[in-house]
Amino acid sequence: MESKKWKNEKIGDFMENEKYYEIIAKKLDASIQGLSKIGTQGNVSDTWMEYLRVLIPPEDVKYLAELNVFPSTMTARKFAKKIKKSEEEATEILERLFKNDCVMRIGSKTRRYAIHAPFMLFDVPTLSYFKYPEEKAKKLATLSYKFMVDEEWYRNFEGSPDTPLSRVIPVRESVTVSHQILAHEDVLKIIESAQTISLQNCLCRMRYEFFGNRKCDHPLETCLGLNQGARYFIDRGLAREIDKEEAKKLVSEFRDLGLVHTTENFRDGHHTLICSCCACCCNLLGGITKWDNPRAVAAANYLANVKNITDCIQCETCVEKCNFNAITLNESGPEIDQGKCMGCGVCVVNCPSDVIELIRQEREEIYKDLPQLAFKVAKETNRDLKLF
Repeated sequence: MESKKWKNEKIGDFMENEKYYEIIAKKLDASIQGLSKIGTQGNVSDTWMEYLRVLIPPEDVKYLAELNVFPSTMTARKFAKKIKKSEEEATEILERLFKNDCVMRIGSKTRRYAIHAPFMLFDVPTLSYFKYPEEKAKKLATLSYKFMVDEEWYRNFEGSPDTPLSRVIPVRESVTVSHQILAHEDVLKIIESAQTISLQNCLCRMRYEFFGNRKCDHPLETCLGLNQGARYFIDRGLAREIDKEEAKKLVSEFRDLGLVHTTENFRDGHHTLICSCCACCCNLLGGITKWDNPRAVAAANYLANVKNITDCIQCETCVEKCNFNAITLNESGPEIDQGKCMGCGVCVVNCPSDVIELIRQEREEIYKDLPQLAFKVAKETNRDLKLF
């Protein structure tokens, strides 16, 4: 009799929790990237639902369901009123969810909380895989790969068919003096304007590192968090704070390795991340290099151009360093496929004979700010953005 009662209680708890997981999925689906396939809303896959069940502790799911999805945040005081607990109890719950990689936390004096945006729910746990219980880490890694690749969620992750959420930043030294590089296109100026900078492991490489099938030997520590993004990774214990000089030195080292700098596709407002991407691991470049999304990331408003072909020594460095297979080498020297060139400038700074340059060519719109970018992507993906 006791056994039957216990089973009924467990079934009741499961059904109650399931209701909250569905509420959270609905909120996430109404955010900029959503969970459902592009062009639809309200069709969250079983894979995503299972991922949420594994990531979000069942004892806290009913509390998480009361929060909004970032960037709409809530203080602990307001949250306490919603869940009918003291502010101290509410803060304890929020901090527990923060440490479980479920919420964004911003602010120092008055902390504010929100459910992570979909890309953060997808990416951040990779940095905790080696801290989680092994079974949890394996499930999250397997499920995340399934909905990203097999179910093509990379299309949501990268933006819309017309508007990428991220863009390539050209290497400053690859641009000739005669071509002005604008502040929002200059990685050094983006770093200079940042209030806080962090260095953490590459979120994409960490997933392959955990699986044991990483194809490159690039360093793991190549992601720079900026501003509130940096503060989050530092406070979460997933990154270390660095100064601007170290950050500038690192991006120079990364470009020499052939890594491509990317950031959010807007001009004004604080950026949160500068990635140094490779073609084999990166989920942004992967849309172009591995999967079927030619608009995965916006190109820089520059193109590689051969200027001194007679100086070419046929070393093939430019071919090897190009992440986009845009360069071939013929008998005379390099030949650039401008349809594939993303204007990153990696070939320019790595050419020992100064054969290639970047020339300016306006081919991409960089959006004013995040709201303008978000609503354009939402319109193009038939998504009704709401802040719950």
